[in-house]
Amino acid sequence: MLIWVKRLLAIFSGTLLLIMFFPGGSTWIGIAGLILNLVMIIPGKRSFFQFIPHFILLLNTGLLIYGIFCGGNLLWALLAAVVTLFAWNTSLFLSRWPAAPHEVQRLYLRRTGVALMSGFGLGFSTIFAQGKLSLAFWPTLFLMLAAGAFLLKLLREARIEGK
Repeated sequence: MLIWVKRLLAIFSGTLLLIMFFPGGSTWIGIAGLILNLVMIIPGKRSFFQFIPHFILLLNTGLLIYGIFCGGNLLWALLAAVVTLFAWNTSLFLSRWPAAPHEVQRLYLRRTGVALMSGFGLGFSTIFAQGKLSLAFWPTLFLMLAAGAFLLKLLREARIEGK
């Protein structure tokens, strides 16, 4: 299950890089970022492939910093950074415990993914609601509602597990 999450996150991270660089005319950098993120899909059985997620994390960080300095969208850059970090963390989990039971994988996703995405969504929706960064009303409302729903779900599950 986590291998597919890692693969989807790698595709999503590369797509966000492409979206970030597309309007500025640096499309070839976005395409190179997408292709290099697709390398993370390769299963890491050999010792050489275990260094790929670390390399992708450093590469994406450099590309995102370059994209921000070239006038790229800060929202796309931060979202790509969160997705890249989550893909890297999932790769670390899979390299240390490749045959984890499904219940452990679900617990990992619940504890890391929901908390990471809800915090990200609440932080950005607050920034957009205050008007510090310009974003239209409907995407801001969607971010606030989605982040609030994730946070309420996380709190409810934590309360149920605590009983």
